[in-house]
Amino acid sequence: MRRKTSSSIPAWLLAVGLAFATSSACAPTSFRPSASAPNAIDRGELFETGGVVFDAWFRSVHDLHAELATATLEDRDNLAKLARAVGVVPTAEREQLLARLAKVAAGKPRMELVIAQPDEIEATLAWPEGKKPRGEEAALSEAVLAVANAELKLALRMSELPMRAHRVLELGEKLERSARKDLEQFPPARRREIQSEAERARKLLGWVATEAPRERDRVREFVRGMIAALKQGR
Repeated sequence: MRRKTSSSIPAWLLAVGLAFATSSACAPTSFRPSASAPNAIDRGELFETGGVVFDAWFRSVHDLHAELATATLEDRDNLAKLARAVGVVPTAEREQLLARLAKVAAGKPRMELVIAQPDEIEATLAWPEGKKPRGEEAALSEAVLAVANAELKLALRMSELPMRAHRVLELGEKLERSARKDLEQFPPARRREIQSEAERARKLLGWVATEAPRERDRVREFVRGMIAALKQGR
């Protein structure tokens, strides 16, 4: 029976999106794809067995992998939008971007970025002096608000990933116990391959559960930095 790998996460995307990974007790350093890796999971590919019961689980694992992989790219895209609004190159470092925001905000109608507490799921803009900006100033305020909310939405999704990964892991453990007969339908070599991929998938889920909160915290910290930069610019 031939291995099916009809869907994959582009290698260039994973190389960027997963590069920040660090090691933990329950997960490998990262899951960057390697064309020479023996496992489809390590190549960033969707592993398919041809069995509906198993394939639904591997699809859930792959989807979580892809969602975390794209988080850093989404974050960078958000920052690039703010960079264009304040007049720096899209690849500017976070510290440079925040410093520039503070400088650009100085001398403009005072605006404050306010985050709904305690969940930090939405930001709003306030003008304490009652003077809303117009023209270029309005464009800056719109960019600030749009980027802040895009970042907070990303952080919220990252907050949900560990629990989702845990549920998929639990489902995999139940599947391992309940689908033994389904597994026996495969030839021995194919059965060992499925078991090997399942083991790598479990490690991947542990890595997702560890790494997603780090990405969430990094994103939220930048939004807090935006708040501080606007205050500094006064």
